[in-house]
Amino acid sequence: MICVKIYRTSPQESDTLPLVKEFNLKWSETGDVYYQEIIPKGKAKLDVLFLHGHSFSSKNWLEINTLNILASHGYRVIALDLPGYGKSSYKLDTTDATSRSDFLSKFIQKTRMDSPVIVSPSMSGVYSLAYIAAHKSVKGFVAIAVVGTDTVSHLDYAHFPPSLIVRGSRDKRLGILSTETLGKYIPDNSAKVIDDAGHACYLNKPQEFHDMLLKFLEDVINK
Repeated sequence: MICVKIYRTSPQESDTLPLVKEFNLKWSETGDVYYQEIIPKGKAKLDVLFLHGHSFSSKNWLEINTLNILASHGYRVIALDLPGYGKSSYKLDTTDATSRSDFLSKFIQKTRMDSPVIVSPSMSGVYSLAYIAAHKSVKGFVAIAVVGTDTVSHLDYAHFPPSLIVRGSRDKRLGILSTETLGKYIPDNSAKVIDDAGHACYLNKPQEFHDMLLKFLEDVINK
C-alpha cells in the first residue's frame, strides 16, 4: 500500500480537521486499486464505503464534500475507484457476480473495514448487491438507483441489512425499478425521493442527500 497524497478538502479548513488521504493499493501484476480515506478524530462510529456509478469515480464524493462531512460526524470513510474506473488501473479478469463480490470482499479486508455501511449508486450495484448477498457482513446499505436488482434472489434479499433506498424524482426508469424491487424484498428499508433531481440525485441535491444519509447512519447505530 502506497500513500500518494495527503490534502485537505478546502484551503480554509483548520489544522484540527481530519485529512483526506489517497492510496494506491497494489492489487496484481496488472494494476493497482485507488481509494481515498478520511479518519475522524477519536473513535469512529462506523465505517462507510462509497462506490460510484458508471460515468463517475471517487472524486465525485470529494467534490460534494461528502468525505469531510461524514468525518466531522465521527465516521471513517473510504471512497473507492472500482476496477477499470477513475485512477484504478486494475481490471477484473471476469465480470460475473462472484468476481465482483470477491473483489469487494478482498478490498474490505485489505482496508480493515469493520462491517461497513455501503453507499452504492447506479452501476456499482452489480458489486454491492453481489457482495451483500454472498457475505451478509454489512451494517447498512444505501442504494441509489442501483443496477442489478434482478440478479439477487428473494431469499437473499430477506437477509439484507437495514437499507436506505434513494432516487431522484426525475429518474423515471432505473430509479423506480430499483426502488420497487428493493422496497418489496428487503424487510427493513426506507425509501426516499429527492425532488427535482435526476439519476445522480446526490450530485443534484447534495445537502438533501447528506441529511438523509446522516439520519440513516444514526438510525443504524441505534438499532
